Amino acid sequence: MAKIIDSHAHTFPYMGGASGFGSAQEHLRRIQRGVYGSINPHIRKRDQEPVTEPTLWDGKNSGPAGLRDVGFRVAKYGCFEWTVGGEDLSVQYFAPSLMDQTSTAEYMVAEMDYAGVGMAVLQNHATYGLLNDFFTQCVRKYPDRYIGLAGVSEAEAHTDRQLSELSRCVTDLGLRGVFYQVGGFWQGGYRDREDDRKYDPFWAEVRRLGLVVFWDPSFGAEPTAADYTLHLERMLNILERHPGIPSCIAQALPLGLYAAEGRYLLPEVVHELGKLPNVTLEIAYPITYGRKWEYPYEPTWPLIHQLYDWFGPETLVWGSDMPNINRFCTYRQSYEYLRHCDFLSAGDLDLFLGGNVARLFRLPQS
Repeated sequence: MAKIIDSHAHTFPYMGGASGFGSAQEHLRRIQRGVYGSINPHIRKRDQEPVTEPTLWDGKNSGPAGLRDVGFRVAKYGCFEWTVGGEDLSVQYFAPSLMDQTSTAEYMVAEMDYAGVGMAVLQNHATYGLLNDFFTQCVRKYPDRYIGLAGVSEAEAHTDRQLSELSRCVTDLGLRGVFYQVGGFWQGGYRDREDDRKYDPFWAEVRRLGLVVFWDPSFGAEPTAADYTLHLERMLNILERHPGIPSCIAQALPLGLYAAEGRYLLPEVVHELGKLPNVTLEIAYPITYGRKWEYPYEPTWPLIHQLYDWFGPETLVWGSDMPNINRFCTYRQSYEYLRHCDFLSAGDLDLFLGGNVARLFRLPQS
């Protein structure tokens, strides 16, 4: 069996620190934005009853002005807490095993060893911090275990400052890709659009540097199929203007938007993206649907079969979202369920579980 490579993992320092932001409070506001649509329910601590009304944001303004001042804070054992009307509320964002709200390089390597995972791609999501330098420390400590993705300020990606940071991430820090999140436009209230021509210098530099882009088209607390499709169309515009950029759509194709009665109903833009060389779809169903379905996630098998039939085994990559995946299953189970898909041959699984990521990053793969 070829080396297993996880396309979606996270290392991060203490979540209550600045973590690359200007202050710890600035980071907390970004976390608050990240968890107001969390998969796990928001709970009233007094009686552990779920709270259904929005309490972290006003439900109207999708930018920073929509955040409510509720004393949002980092607790222990994977929880975040806040207070509304004298009631303490919380969300179990990580599993309780993440006692001190950190995910160190050493911890993740121990988890990878236990689960049989050879390498992991570190996705640079701003909820965990602005982690370009932190990722470099992880990669330098374990160069054969981690691939680091750079993070940029998406709305300012055309500026000299961000272009210089992108160059530093590659030439000085040795990061090998970019994590690009539409949610990064949140800070500006989503005024800009990612395929605006003013960002062409950024995409030209990404292409020149040979970077792999991990795209996250999701944004806002309650994205619709129309929203997600719109951002896929903008992604397609970028890739057609700057051909050849190796790409992966992170946590691709949400079932709640595109699936009904156990079948995918995909917009044409997904099929257009699937025709491009080196565009892959990250399949990470357990982290999103593990609360709804139990291992081995049988309802996902026909959906994976559809993607396999449409796009072929060279287009699918596995991602766990570790350490988040421990909310619902073990790290090993987050990929072992794929072995229940009897339409996948041993060769297909080798591609799915590492070969396709190795190709994107031009890694040697036994």
